[in-house]
Amino acid sequence: MKLSQPQSARSINNYRVLNLVRTSRGLSKAELSRMLKLNKVSTGEIVDGLIGQGVLREAGKLESSNGRRATALELVNDSRFAIAVDIGPKFTVVSLIDLALNVVKFERIPTENRRTAEDFCVSLIKSCMRTMKLVREGCVIGMAVSVSGSVSDDGQVIQRCPFLPWMDIPLAEVIRKALGIEAVIVNSLEALVLAENMESSSGGCVFYVDWGERIDGALVKDRKVFSLNEAFGHLKVSRTGLCTCGQIGCLESVASTWALGQSADVSLKDLWDKVNLEPALEGMAAALALASQVCGFSNVVIGGQGGTIPDVQLEKLVRYFRKYRHPYSPEAEVTRSGLGDKADIMATAEYALDHFFFHSGFLIGVEELL
Repeated sequence: MKLSQPQSARSINNYRVLNLVRTSRGLSKAELSRMLKLNKVSTGEIVDGLIGQGVLREAGKLESSNGRRATALELVNDSRFAIAVDIGPKFTVVSLIDLALNVVKFERIPTENRRTAEDFCVSLIKSCMRTMKLVREGCVIGMAVSVSGSVSDDGQVIQRCPFLPWMDIPLAEVIRKALGIEAVIVNSLEALVLAENMESSSGGCVFYVDWGERIDGALVKDRKVFSLNEAFGHLKVSRTGLCTCGQIGCLESVASTWALGQSADVSLKDLWDKVNLEPALEGMAAALALASQVCGFSNVVIGGQGGTIPDVQLEKLVRYFRKYRHPYSPEAEVTRSGLGDKADIMATAEYALDHFFFHSGFLIGVEELL
C-alpha cells in the first residue's frame, strides 16, 4: 500500500473509523469528524460507504442538550466472520467468530497421531468446511492459524513445530486453494502477546509466559515482541523429570500442564487444586530468575492456562521468584493475564480480525511514521 495515493488515505481512514466505532460506543458522524480531524463531508462519505458495505449501521438517536440529536453508529457484528485455528500438541481448535469476538462455532480435532502433514490438512479443511456452512457465502474474511515454533516471515509457511514431525508446510496456500479464503500463520506466543496489548512501563520490559501444555516465553519492549519460543520451557530447573525433548529436568517436565496432569491423573480444571504444585512453582520461579538475569525485565505476565492459577499459588510463585532472583537483577512484579483459560484461541481470533479487517496494528505503524 502506497500511503501517498488517495485510495490509500481512504483505506486508512476506513480503518480508523472501524476501530473508533469498535472501541467507543455511541459515536456519531460529527464526533468521528472531530476525532479524525477530517471535515464532515469526508467523514460522512467514509461512514456512508461502510454502511453501504453492511459493516456499519445507524443505531438510534443520542441524547443531546441542544435539542438536536445525532445518530449513533455501531458495527454490524454478524456482517463478517473470521476463522481462528490454534494447533496444539493434542488437539487443534477451530473457531468461527464474528466482529465482536463472539464464538459462533467451536470444534476440536485431534492433532496427535497424525502420521503425515497431508492427513492433518485434510482433517483441518473438512472442519473449516463444516464451519463455513453456518454463515452466508462470502462473509468469511480470512483465517488465522497459530502454532508454536517458527513461521515464515510472510506468515504463509509453518517452518517447524516442536511437537509435529513436519517441516516447511505451506499451510496458508493449502487453505487458500481448498477454501477460497486468505490465511495467515502466526506464532502462538506472538498472537498472545499482541492480544494482551501490553506496553512496557517506564522504558522497561515485560516478560510474557505462555504456561500450558508447553511453556514459552517472550520479551516485550516498545510494542516489539522478542520471542524465546521453546528455549524458555527447556531451561534446566530440576535433576529429575523426562521432558518430551528427551532431556532431563526441563521446566516443561516439571511445570507444564501435561506433566502436572500425568503426575496426578486429573483433569485440567482440577490441576491447581488437586496437584502438588510446589515443584512446578519452584521450577517456574527458577526459570524466571534465570531469564531475569539475561533480559532484565520489570514485569512478568503469566498467560495461557497458567493465567487461571489461584491467588494463593501465585503468591507462592512470587515468593519463590524473590528467593531465586539474583540480587542485582531488577525487581519485577508478577501478574496474571486477563485473557482467561481460552487465551490461545481468543488471541488467534483477535489476530485474525485485526489482520483481515480492523488493521489496528497497521495503523500503529502508520502513526509511528508520521
